[in-house]
Parts: sequence; C-alpha cells; structure tokens
Amino acid sequence: MIDNKYIELFKSEAEEIINNLEKAILELEKKGWTQGLINEIFRYAHTLKGMAAAVERKDIEEFCHNLEDEFDELRKGEKKDLDFDFLFKAVDSLKVMLKEEKRITIEELKSFKEIESFKKIYEIEIYLDPETQFFAARMLVILKTIKEKFDLISSEPREEDILKGEVENVLKVVIKTDKDEKKINEILESFVDIEHYFLRERKEFEREEKEIEIKPLEEIRVRSEKLDRLIDTLGELVIEKERLFSKLKERKERELEDSMENLERLISYLQDEVMSIRLIPAIQILERFKRFVRDKAKEMGKEVELVIEGGNIELDRVLLEEMREPLLHIIRNSIDHGVEFPKERISQGKPSKGKILIRLEREKNSVTIFVMDDGKGIDKRSVLKKAVERGLISEERAKALTEKEIFELITIPGFSTKEDTTTISGRGVGLDIVKQFVTKMGGFFEIDSKFTKGTTIKLRLPLSLAITKGVVVSVAGHRFVIPLIFIHEIIEGKIDDIKKMMGKDYMLVREEVLPCIWMSKKLNLDSKKNERFSALLIESDRKRALLLVDKVLTQMDVVVKPLDIYLMRIPYVSGGTILWDGTVAIIIDPSKFLES
Repeated sequence: MIDNKYIELFKSEAEEIINNLEKAILELEKKGWTQGLINEIFRYAHTLKGMAAAVERKDIEEFCHNLEDEFDELRKGEKKDLDFDFLFKAVDSLKVMLKEEKRITIEELKSFKEIESFKKIYEIEIYLDPETQFFAARMLVILKTIKEKFDLISSEPREEDILKGEVENVLKVVIKTDKDEKKINEILESFVDIEHYFLRERKEFEREEKEIEIKPLEEIRVRSEKLDRLIDTLGELVIEKERLFSKLKERKERELEDSMENLERLISYLQDEVMSIRLIPAIQILERFKRFVRDKAKEMGKEVELVIEGGNIELDRVLLEEMREPLLHIIRNSIDHGVEFPKERISQGKPSKGKILIRLEREKNSVTIFVMDDGKGIDKRSVLKKAVERGLISEERAKALTEKEIFELITIPGFSTKEDTTTISGRGVGLDIVKQFVTKMGGFFEIDSKFTKGTTIKLRLPLSLAITKGVVVSVAGHRFVIPLIFIHEIIEGKIDDIKKMMGKDYMLVREEVLPCIWMSKKLNLDSKKNERFSALLIESDRKRALLLVDKVLTQMDVVVKPLDIYLMRIPYVSGGTILWDGTVAIIIDPSKFLES
C-alpha cells in the first residue's frame, strides 16, 4: 500500500509534467516538425510512466507506455504525420486520469476520434406545454431520454436545478450525435408534453470554445536558493527583534509592552511557518540508498537488504542534504566491514541475506538516527592491534581503554582494519567524516557493537539548522547560550543546597539526587563559587544532571551561525549566535557534559 503522502507528491509532480507536455505540443504545433521537441515530449511521457509505476498507477503507466510508442515512431522517422487533436486529447486524458475520474486507453482515444468525426452538434430549444402537471418531473424525463439517445454536451437548466424544482417551461440542450435531423425529430415528437421546439445544427465555425479548467494554484515550486535567502533574512529579523526588545524593555510603557508581545507572537508564527516550508520527509533522501545498497552488495557478492523505519519524520532540507554523504559512508562500511558473505552467514545460523536498518526517532527538536546491521560486529582486539601497530596508542594505554574508547579509535582519519582496498571502503575514509559532520551540526555520535552480532551507529541531530530557542547564561563574566531543548527546568539555588558524596557535588530536587556540573570548571574559566547560582536541569540520552551557572539572563530566539571548523572541535561548542547587543556568543551543547 502506497502512503498517501507519496501519492500526493506524485500528483503534484505529474501535474507539472503534464503541463510541460502540453506546452511542448503547443510549441511543436507552432514551429512544425522539430526533432528536439519530439525528443522532449518523448522524455516527458517516459518520466511520467516511471513515476506512475512507482506509485502503482497502472492506468497512467500503460497510457504513457503506448504514448511513448507513438512518439518513438516519430523519433525514428517511421511516421511523419502529426495529429495534434489526438495529442491534445491524450494530454486531456492524462489530466482526467490523474484526478482518478476514469481509466482511458490510447486505443479508446483513437476509436473515439474516429467516431467523433461522423458526429454533428445540434442546439435544441424545447418549450413544454404550460398546462403540464408535475412540470419539473416531466422535464427531467425528457432530459434523461435525451442523455440516453445522444451525447449531451450541456443543458439549461441543469439536472440538479430541475430536481430542486427551479424551472420554467423552457429546456435548452446542446447534443452531439451521428443521427440525422429526421431521427432527432421523431424522438422529440414522441413526447406529448412538448408544445413546440427549435432544432438547428451548429456549424464548425460556430462551436463554442472548449472550456479550459483554470484551477487555483495549490502548490508552487520555489528554488531552494530563494528559500535559503528567506531563512537568512528571517534570521536577521529575529536578531533585530531581540535588539529592539532589549531597548524597549527599559522604557516600561504599557502600550509598548502590548505591541512588543503582538510583534513577538507574529514573528514567532512567521518563523514557524517559514521553517516548516524547509522541512521534508527523510524518506525522500533515504529511499535513494536502497539502489546503492543493492548494487554495492551485488558487486561484492553479498546479499543485503536496506530497511527504513520512521522515514516520515520531517527534517530540515539542508540537514538532509548534508546528511546524505555521512550516511553513505556508514552504509558503505556496513556492507564491506559488517555484513558477511552468504555462506559465512548460513554457517553462523544467520539468514543468507544481511540487513541494514536505518531508524529515525524524533525527540522534541532533535532527531536520533540509528544505522544498524546484523553483521559480524567490530572485533575490539583487531582494532587495538591495528592502533598499536600504527603508533596511535601504546600497548599499556590499549589495556586501559574502555569499550567506548576502543570504538572511538575507528573514527580517527585514515584508520582501517581492512588489509586490502576495495571500491567500497578500506582507505580509512568514512567514520571520521561522519564524526566531523555530527560535530559541525552540533550533534551527538556514538558507536556500539557486539562481536558476531552486529553494529549500531547512533547520530543525534537538530531537526532544523537555522533558528532555535535558547537560554542565555552568564558564567565568569562571559555569556553563553544553552539550547532550550536540553533544559527541563531552571532552579535558583544556594551553595548550602549542594552536598558532597564521594568527592562529587549533588543536589536534592524533589526527592531526586542529581549530580552537579559547574560550567565554569568544564570550560576552564576562573570563577568564584557565589552564594547563589542558577541550576539548569538538563537531560540527554536519558541522563540527567544540574548545570550550574552564575545567572540566567534571558530566553531568546537563537539564529545558529556556523563557526570555523577548528572552533567546532572545541569540546562542548556547537555553534555561535549574535546577541541583542550585537556581540557574539558561543552555543554550548550540554549533552557533552553528561557524557563525562
């Protein structure tokens, strides 16, 4: 069963292709035989056929396939005659099918055209006897008989108006038929309720222009560059708003405060709407990996299936595009290093076909991406041996490393346990790129693996890269921004509230003992422990702690600005922003505090 979201996406894109097809045929009719336009029309039909097949619209797929055959004969020069009436009817048929009104075939279209050439159009003006009882009912009987005997083009009044009883004694109809006037007269004269009527043939030059449905635009396509500029401009607007509000707050005038609140609400609404435009379902990028997995696995003589869960979660388009290459590296490593050959898997009691699972989970304003395979996992001994051989660590240090630290070694640039290089991996390029990407995006990266069972790589990233909400704090005279998504609560505390246990600081918050993290100490800033402080209850990856700062200054909309790659490598730093007074503040990722 195809998801409705993809069907709607197909309809939107198919409508654009059909419109382009119509334009190309109009251009062809205007310019005459042009090989370039013939090829272009063929491509439109071919593209639409493929899209229809993807969403299981067999009617459109078959119609386009037959339309391709028509144009293929033209492309090869086997046919030179162009029947534009037929081509435009084909376009109209596609429009009808796209609305799922009815199924049409090329053969029906051709036979319909042949039949139509013998038909004539007649206008009939029928006057009913004013003495007729059940006036509307009799008129309805006459109209239905006309519809059965002829092709009814239009009627006045319409059938629904007659059913409502909104009629006089005149019925005007326009019909199309291959019957002659004598036969039409016989049918009309069979009705005793008709007082008299007028019948005339409408000549070709008198035909009304065909009504073209001009639909209101429900969707428009905007170049991504324009959308990015809109996001940037919105970011500048948010910064200026914060600067303006900081100055207006000093005046403390009631009318100004009301206007400020309204402006805050409107800008917040605008921000949400603009940001939502840039969100697209992750499946649009992830679905493309299936072919890559199939081809690369086959190239290596392996059988691998890619499964995607949570693909409907919407992410920032820019984030998805940036994420594509790192995910490609992870999948490449899973195919080459992780999933075993079919015979090896069977001997271990596993199915011959390996599985790579990409699962997305949304948590507030962040998304966690798991890439899991059921392969052979990471051999910790092999990793340590290679690290010692390359001089990355000493043998003594190798013995003291935790499992997590061992897995971190494989993210070192150039590190690989592969002895040979393939077209897929083995050059030591891969997970280091992934880690750099996650660091640059202000996210979280983790590797977990069970030998012979498989490997899980976990990435946590923000849903959007442009604007978020943050809390501005003061630490040792410096201002920092903490993303609001990590903060559950802000508590005002005193130094006496802190208790020592095993050399570490803890606080009791509603019967929960929480570890305390002094932000000044983590950032190596000289700061005296004040009598009073602010404690931010932070949570990440199911870990909770209190982040202690000198003071909470304000909450604000934060426009995330990228920093130099060297600054981004500093622990706890995830980006920068501009404050209300024009100064730059560092955005801190508190999840890094919780890791330690």
